[in-house]
Amino acid sequence: MFRLISLFVILALAACIFVQYNDADGFWWMLIYAIVIMVTLLQFWNKHKPFALIGCLGGLVGFVIFMPGWGLDTWILLAKPKDDINQVELVREAVGLLLCSFWLFVLLVSKNKKNAPGENRSV
Repeated sequence: MFRLISLFVILALAACIFVQYNDADGFWWMLIYAIVIMVTLLQFWNKHKPFALIGCLGGLVGFVIFMPGWGLDTWILLAKPKDDINQVELVREAVGLLLCSFWLFVLLVSKNKKNAPGENRSV
């Protein structure tokens, strides 16, 4: 079941990469989402823990840096954009980092089950 969720996350992140192609700073966000996809793929071979930890902490630091404010007004910007389009963009990018950090944290605390003797399990 966790592998199915991982594949869904990979598809969602690929869609995020696709919609970034015409953004002014799209290259950097494409790179961030691609790195999260690679860490998710490494999870299938149980080689993801150090990368998930670094990515999770980096995403949380980025969230703190990009989030323009911590009041209720900042979160309302997600639902009802105001005149300052740059501030709205920063909030959306910060929330994207927060979601990536959350997923990397889930990968970090998840346990990969080893195949039982005689069990043949394919991806």
